[in-house]
Amino acid sequence: MISHISFNMRYFTCIDHFLVSDSLFHNAVNLQYVLHEVDNTSDHDPICMVLDINVALVTNVKRAYTPQPSWNKATINDIENYKILLCSKLAEIKVPTAAVCCSDFCCVNSDHFDSINLYVSQLADACIQSAEKNGTFYQETRGAGLYTWLV
Repeated sequence: MISHISFNMRYFTCIDHFLVSDSLFHNAVNLQYVLHEVDNTSDHDPICMVLDINVALVTNVKRAYTPQPSWNKATINDIENYKILLCSKLAEIKVPTAAVCCSDFCCVNSDHFDSINLYVSQLADACIQSAEKNGTFYQETRGAGLYTWLV
């Protein structure tokens, strides 16, 4: 299906996509189409997908308070203390050398996968814990949208 037309009408391409899992595509996608409308002023036509997903329960959950560091409120001393604590915490983390040095682009070694996931988690925890220790510059999250993540 053509979703992009050049302004000079010399080429037509399908460069807009939805990415869905194979399971979702075969079990829930009822229809996909490109919406060609006369009043669309863009060179991209909207792509549409109709899904058949049975939702048993939708609840409205009150957002929880999530403190995050407000780096613009941090003093030079706060940042220096953060750096010192972070360096100390990072020095305690063992780098998964076997997984990091693996040259197999299609590696399926579960030990490599698990050790990389643990390593990433430890790095994130070190950053978060180091910032939490300098709680003087923390503020409540007021992000837009349904959810806010601190990565």
